[in-house]
Amino acid sequence: GQSAHAAAMFGRRALCQSLNHELGQKGIHVAHVVVEGMIDAPESLGRIAPKLFEQLRDAKLADQMIVSPVSVASSYWFLHT
Repeated sequence: GQSAHAAAMFGRRALCQSLNHELGQKGIHVAHVVVEGMIDAPESLGRIAPKLFEQLRDAKLADQMIVSPVSVASSYWFLHT
């Protein structure tokens, strides 16, 4: 259920915070990034369920609720530099 998913997501965040605290002293920054939304990436859900992916993408594109992979890459690059 949702509680198991929430616990796993918190575990990931807590690990990143701990690593950042430990490695920050060595000049290494650890970031935890949450992408809120469906990413337009047919290589993921599109491989498993191509028809479902197309339906979701069409619906989300109409509402402008789909995230471009280029936007995600740009954000990660910004964090890196």
